[in-house]
Amino acid sequence: MFNRKFLLCVLALLLITAPLLTACKTGDDTSKDVKSNVSGEPNSFPLEVENFDTTIKILCVEKARHKYGELQFVPNDELDGDAINEAVKVRNAYIKENFGITIEVKPTRYPGDDIKTTVEAGLDEYQIVADAVYKMLPNATANYYVSLQDDLLLDRDWWDQNAIENL
Repeated sequence: MFNRKFLLCVLALLLITAPLLTACKTGDDTSKDVKSNVSGEPNSFPLEVENFDTTIKILCVEKARHKYGELQFVPNDELDGDAINEAVKVRNAYIKENFGITIEVKPTRYPGDDIKTTVEAGLDEYQIVADAVYKMLPNATANYYVSLQDDLLLDRDWWDQNAIENL
């Protein structure tokens, strides 16, 4: 009986370790280098540097409902050293310096619901509404939003073409 248990343990050990041993790589790396057609140059973006001297107001999801909420659009001065906060701060400074555009947000629990009330009241307070698709879709079918399809130039290199094809 001891031999049988020992043999089963050895066999189980081999079955467990076999994938680990076969996964070890001894040959050359066969991964492919991915190269982007998008230039890292500041002038690669088609919009010419121009001072628009305007403010874009965004109605967005608050932090209580989404981890990053308004932090996607404006930095939080209380967060020091947070990578996303720093990236947003750099991006917004670049946009303000090169294009004269200031970004402001109004975070609410459900922007898709709130924009409906705003539009029906005849107000034109926000240029961008950012909420979950399921919250915004009813408003899109009611023509509360302006289509950007002709302005986005989705065939350009900086867009993820695979994602666009899968939409």
